[in-house]
Amino acid sequence: MRDGQFKLAIPKLPNEVVLDPYPHLVVNNFLPKALYQKLAEHYPSDASIIGKTKSRSNERRQISAAALLRDGGVTMEWNSFIEFFVSQGWWEAVLGVFTEAIRKEHSLIESTVGKPLGEFSVGVRGLDKADLVLDCQPGINTPALKRSTVRGPHVDNPVELFGGLLYFRLPEDDSEGGDLLLYKHRKSSPLFWGKAELREKDVEVVKRVPYASNTLVLFVNSINAVHGVSPRMKTKHSRRLINIIGEVYEGGGLFNLPRDRSYLGRVQNRWYQYRYGW
Repeated sequence: MRDGQFKLAIPKLPNEVVLDPYPHLVVNNFLPKALYQKLAEHYPSDASIIGKTKSRSNERRQISAAALLRDGGVTMEWNSFIEFFVSQGWWEAVLGVFTEAIRKEHSLIESTVGKPLGEFSVGVRGLDKADLVLDCQPGINTPALKRSTVRGPHVDNPVELFGGLLYFRLPEDDSEGGDLLLYKHRKSSPLFWGKAELREKDVEVVKRVPYASNTLVLFVNSINAVHGVSPRMKTKHSRRLINIIGEVYEGGGLFNLPRDRSYLGRVQNRWYQYRYGW
């Protein structure tokens, strides 16, 4: 399909963008109940998401839209759902609420790409070449064998223009933690280590979004869009979430990440490379 003509009922995004600590939306009960239940009943299994490689405790794993559209194996509802979130229609929905915020956070984006936001060509990440490539990735955080956080404060890849998470918490999941934390910088000139990480002492929690079924979080990515996950207690349950993103490769990145070149920063970089293969 990939024409934005979504066959199932997807609600419109609200226009009430929250600007503190950076432009974002939190929408409770985002999907109609019947649609959410159909998707939840046939959520990709942990085994299909993890694949043949060995997983660690409380580790992020996900499947790309490109792989799902190419290989199939999902229900009609899931196929249509994924197609919508990699379509022109979804980009138009994002622009309907975030155009002003995008232009404020990334004032050079239109001149760099060479056209207005509304004229960006749209494609599927990993399949197409376009001004904006979209992905919709069903995923999990694997069961936690001990109290831990899957990822602390960080920003997303500088090529990412916007990011979103839609939670599919299992009804039987009675574990604690796993909430999304939105931070603000304590320093005017933050320094990053690892992939795009920040130290806890250099940021301050501004908002906590509970890990709750059918909750959507959507935000404009920037150097200020710091977020992380609160520690999960030991649990046998996976944390189910869909990662919804849009990336712009023109210009090589929408912002720069000043790196921590101190001794501690170098040590942490070595640890991160060992732990995550980055």
